[in-house]
Amino acid sequence: MAVKLYITENLREVKGLYTERALAKMNGDMEIYSTLLDKFLNQLPRSISKLRKYVREPDTRNYLSELKALCVDLADIFALDILDRANMLCQTAEKGESERCVQQLEPFIQAAQEFAYEVKQCRTQDAIENEDEAASKAAEMDIGGSMMKNKYAALNKSKFVDLYKRIDAGLTDKAINLTNVLKAMGYDAAISKYLYDIDADLSQYRIKHAQISCGRLLTLLGCDIPESVKKFTLLIVDSSRIERRIENALGSGVMVLTAVTKSEAAEQAAKRPDFILVNRDVCGGDGVDVAKRLKTAFPDIPMGLMFLKAGAQDILNARQAGAAEIFLLPLDEAAFAEKMKRYMQ
Repeated sequence: MAVKLYITENLREVKGLYTERALAKMNGDMEIYSTLLDKFLNQLPRSISKLRKYVREPDTRNYLSELKALCVDLADIFALDILDRANMLCQTAEKGESERCVQQLEPFIQAAQEFAYEVKQCRTQDAIENEDEAASKAAEMDIGGSMMKNKYAALNKSKFVDLYKRIDAGLTDKAINLTNVLKAMGYDAAISKYLYDIDADLSQYRIKHAQISCGRLLTLLGCDIPESVKKFTLLIVDSSRIERRIENALGSGVMVLTAVTKSEAAEQAAKRPDFILVNRDVCGGDGVDVAKRLKTAFPDIPMGLMFLKAGAQDILNARQAGAAEIFLLPLDEAAFAEKMKRYMQ
């Protein structure tokens, strides 16, 4: 099912849906609210299937567990009328009244489905028009078929773009809220991995890292990419604050990540930078080993090693570790920029 946005005006008309209360609870964040509605609509068919299965068996424990999970979703969107009905079913299940559970379930399912139908009718005309426009453009480019087969085509990509904008604007709390809601949507492993990385970075106020992960996620989903996502990303494993000279050499089109320890280097490399630059003397003089480990873990990311002094054996070791480029310190900014040009292109 395609996930779409909703408008508050129409949602106020849905029976049992207290939009104003929900928005007040979420600090007026319509994006969070509409995402929770999407979660409910996506999960309701699965919940109904499970409830019918458990009540037939009968499996009171799992039946009650599924009802309670559904109650949480209904409470999130302030669907109070349907929530009252679900709570009544929970009370019956807790008493172990199996026959009454069977009698109550189908009327509840019918009411929940009617409610979900009302909510679906509140999708905005804008969303429909945008979908038609996207399909038209795809047809013009002769990629209509491949677009429809894309497993991410049905996602509401605007939610992920909005997440990036929140991170980029420094709205950390709002970004964390939206990340957690998106995590609860149950997306596939590739999307979930990015969302968990973003959540971890935001929780530790590593805003730049969260921004990079979100940018990679937008690329995966085929979203419209903000300009800052298109920046060349360079990971520097060093402790000498050389990043300032590198930023001077490469200009504003570069986003720099830094790491000092081995664990930091591995963690930052998982952000998939475009190039990794390692100082041989970092990590207790074990920079070549760090470079080798990173190259083994991320063989497709080009790498360079920096040396204060480099003999023939040093260069051989660097090449064996997987370094495509060798740089001598102190860094010649002009020569460095010239070498990096082809990677940045």
